[in-house]
Amino acid sequence: MKYFCNINDLGNFWNINNISLGDKTQIEDHSMGLYEISEDLYYLLKDTLNKNIIKIDKTKDIKIALSNEDFILEEKSALNRIKEVAFSKALEMVNGRINNRIIFDFFEFTILNNYFSSLGFIITEENREEKYLEIINTGESDKIEKLEKYLLSLDELNFSLNWYRKFKEFEKNLNQASTEEEIKTLLYNYMIQF
Repeated sequence: MKYFCNINDLGNFWNINNISLGDKTQIEDHSMGLYEISEDLYYLLKDTLNKNIIKIDKTKDIKIALSNEDFILEEKSALNRIKEVAFSKALEMVNGRINNRIIFDFFEFTILNNYFSSLGFIITEENREEKYLEIINTGESDKIEKLEKYLLSLDELNFSLNWYRKFKEFEKNLNQASTEEEIKTLLYNYMIQF
């Protein structure tokens, strides 16, 4: 069993907004704000998160702050509790869309991109269509088949990126929300996309 906390950006502070358990194969994902923590810290945070907002000064290294328990505690308001529920619901929905398959899509995309680069087909955003046609015009079925796999993996990555961006936009708006009604509207508008 591994222990994790999820951290998001609050401007001048990092905010620990939830904790979770993971299996031994799960890894940290700092781009998604997921950090591995000790079992002791997990149980300390579990008790503390129910009553407090936990912040970490951004001038401190997150990993060191987590190991030193260098936290700033603020009592939670009713609005913050509502925000947490909305955040959890939105996170659950996006996790359903961006699943562990993204790792395999990224792996396949990288392998195929390197394959084409090694053959001289350097694919960029600007020359994408031209390079696709060059690969197709070789008439070589193995290259065309790999191009199809490349395009499928690229589509999957763009699909995941789109959902991730929608979630980050929701998170930003949620952090700025100042009323319960505003939070409900944000969550509703986010959830109807699914």
